[in-house]
Amino acid sequence: MGLASSETAMFPSGSRLARALVCLVSAACAGAALAQAPDEPAPAGAQAPAPPANQRTRATRSTTAVDIPNERQLAVWAGYGKSDNLARTAVAPIDGSYESVGLLLALGHDAERIDASINSDLEFRTYSEQSIDDETVGTLDAKAVFSLAPERVSWLIDENFGQGLRNAFAPVGPNNRESFNVVSTGPRVDLPLGARTNLEMTGLYSSRRYDQSNGVDTDSVAYELGVFRQATATARFGLVANTNDIDYTNVDAPSYRIDRFSLRYDKRLASGRVRADAGKNQISSSGRTDDEPFFDFEWTRALSGRSDLTITATREFTDSGNQLATTTPGSGTGASDILVTPNPLEEKRLNALYVVRMPRTSLSAGVGATNDRYVSDSTFDNDGTTVTLGLSHTISARLGIGLNYNSTRRDFTDPAHVSDQDRTTSAWLNRSLGRKFGVAFGISRYARRGSQNFDENHYEVRFDYSPTGSATTAMRNIGR
Repeated sequence: MGLASSETAMFPSGSRLARALVCLVSAACAGAALAQAPDEPAPAGAQAPAPPANQRTRATRSTTAVDIPNERQLAVWAGYGKSDNLARTAVAPIDGSYESVGLLLALGHDAERIDASINSDLEFRTYSEQSIDDETVGTLDAKAVFSLAPERVSWLIDENFGQGLRNAFAPVGPNNRESFNVVSTGPRVDLPLGARTNLEMTGLYSSRRYDQSNGVDTDSVAYELGVFRQATATARFGLVANTNDIDYTNVDAPSYRIDRFSLRYDKRLASGRVRADAGKNQISSSGRTDDEPFFDFEWTRALSGRSDLTITATREFTDSGNQLATTTPGSGTGASDILVTPNPLEEKRLNALYVVRMPRTSLSAGVGATNDRYVSDSTFDNDGTTVTLGLSHTISARLGIGLNYNSTRRDFTDPAHVSDQDRTTSAWLNRSLGRKFGVAFGISRYARRGSQNFDENHYEVRFDYSPTGSATTAMRNIGR
């Protein structure tokens, strides 16, 4: 398949459409109260452990589903960071700094005519080094579903913002991050075929735009048709056919299509959920077709009142735009393991995440394995492993601390590229200055081994405002 190679251009980040969508979802969520009104200041400790970094988990495949956040969060901060290797390079490291403003936001609105949610963990940075461009790091996921005819016809608007790696063989950092947007919209129709059977039809147009690599910009038109049977009050199964046509917008390169046919099973458990898709998928371009098995599995179980276990497994043909659109937001890092490339890939992933929540302490541990095979360009093919550990502890109503450890290893199949391993260890402390204001200090160490060997020591101080007691949760992104 003669798929395009990456080219460089400029695309205005934060497009008017994206800003309008954020305003729309924020307005829809405005009815939800943000501020807590406790007699005492909110506890400085996080209510949940830091999520795993560089370990993507799948969002729901239902294009018209809105996941309402379990906990409303709002934190705004101004920060100053200092690094002894600002550009993250093995040659001539730069001792520099940056200034930042950030926003952590989780809101949801559930009503008869509109469901909406917004999740963001964004930070704008200006660097002291002129060779490093100012950037926005982090993620945004804003979604609204409008009910045009109750339980029959609805319309989706979805905006996803994040970063990917421009160079698969270089470390994550300000010179190897590229932001991009995926904006999607389309209808969904649900028609009853009997007392327990229904027909679901969905159409979705998506625009994927990258800040610099305009050779990767694509438009996508996807259709899905499914016939479902409600087996019990908590379980259903169905046959689903899906097709997705992707066209490049700025280069003369062959378009490609991903077709999928699967059996889907979804069941709500007494203390969790299981969802499974299994079947076949194929990718077609320029008269060439590749067929492979397809599956997508998620199992979530509350093992006790204080602990949860989530296991996900995926094998599918996809591309960078779909990877961002199906990534659970708020990973705590500015750049994920998405590679900015015009080449689609077959992606295989297996992740497990265990979380324990105690009254004053929360713990998380995650492991993952990946296998990525890029269509028509084996240069980027790799096997990867991730290990993540997180701890949050509330010492007092005014003082909280946290620790994070993240390790990612990539073994490239191309013998010209050696294996790379990145480790980030971070710790932070947050001190409340009152009911809504606070000050936080964080330190982190980044270590790169493989094609480049170097370390980076990073320090950051923040002054924050949070009416929901979310300032310590916002500190999880230290070290990105």
